[in-house]
Amino acid sequence: MRKLISVLMPLATGLILGWFAHSLYNNNSVQQNASGTFALPPAEQTSTATITLSNISNHPADLLDSITLLLQRNAYVEVIERYESLQVSSDHSLIQQARSQILEHAQQQLKAGNFVAAKQLLQGFLVASYRDSDARMLLADVYLGQQDYLTAIEQLYELKGIAFRPEMLARIKQRTQHVVYKQAERYRKNGDNTGLLSLFQNLTQKEPDHASWFIELAIAQLALDDTEAAQYSLALVLSDPYVGEQAQLMLAKLQPQTSTELSADIMSQTTDITGIPLSRMGQSFLVEASSGNSNNLQLLIDTGASITIVTPEVLQQQGIHFQITGNTRVFNTANGAVRAPVYILDSLTVGDWRVEQVEVGVLELKGMDGLLGMNFLKHFRFFIDQHASMLRLSHN
Repeated sequence: MRKLISVLMPLATGLILGWFAHSLYNNNSVQQNASGTFALPPAEQTSTATITLSNISNHPADLLDSITLLLQRNAYVEVIERYESLQVSSDHSLIQQARSQILEHAQQQLKAGNFVAAKQLLQGFLVASYRDSDARMLLADVYLGQQDYLTAIEQLYELKGIAFRPEMLARIKQRTQHVVYKQAERYRKNGDNTGLLSLFQNLTQKEPDHASWFIELAIAQLALDDTEAAQYSLALVLSDPYVGEQAQLMLAKLQPQTSTELSADIMSQTTDITGIPLSRMGQSFLVEASSGNSNNLQLLIDTGASITIVTPEVLQQQGIHFQITGNTRVFNTANGAVRAPVYILDSLTVGDWRVEQVEVGVLELKGMDGLLGMNFLKHFRFFIDQHASMLRLSHN
């Protein structure tokens, strides 16, 4: 019996000590985790966060919290999904907070040189908020940082079409000139006069009221020995108070025999430039047009519109002849994208200039009969003389 007891006592003691150590370890582990002394393993952390996001409600406050968390992870697709869900709510304060967080994050990425990340976030955000001027300006800055100047220019002109705050319009103008001359410098450095010509041809169409672009266009045309085209470009801006004198001096140099006045030859080449009166409408201009034997139409000049727009009421006027194509097209308006029918006018006339078979979209507009788009204007050289309130047209 004594031998049996002597064998069992150490065994029992070992079991008791083992149980006590195990209990003590478990208690300490729970206390330490509860107090935050030890973090969960990475795998468990990820799992916990994923469950939190997947089970999150559509309550606006919860959506804002998830946007904050997802921005920290650079999970931009999910950020935009939740931002779009938040937009459905009527809590404008939370929507504004989410917008501020998104744009601040994009700006931080931009400053850090993380252009790809900033671009991904901003492009997604602009799908949800197309008319957000601050976001589009940031996106233009991203392309500028990537030295993709041509895309930056496109973004700035798209921004100009939706911006209305004077301070934003001033920023757009300054930034556009900076980026344009960056691209022009690149073309000149590479001896690419064709690229330079294309750049300023595009700019004179996008911004036909900016006389300096016509001077740059003439310089590019002269670099390619197209003197006649340069003369027309310069003649369009002769009356401009800022560049008119420079245009006259450049024209005079093309005719060495002329010292103080333009030669008869130059004048004869530019007499077909017609000035058509314009009337202001805010920052834009209205021009009178006609179609067939219709009454005069008041069309807003819109170089951002690929095709001309007229209202349904215009088509009801006597003397207007048109064809129904059966086609429709999506048009971007102040109220978002709208699908509308496309017709063909037999003709459209502005001043003495007429274009046959003009495609037009048919949309309801306020305060005007339509928009004069590029499918009419592209047939001409044109300059919007803001100071004289004239549309100056000549043969293309």
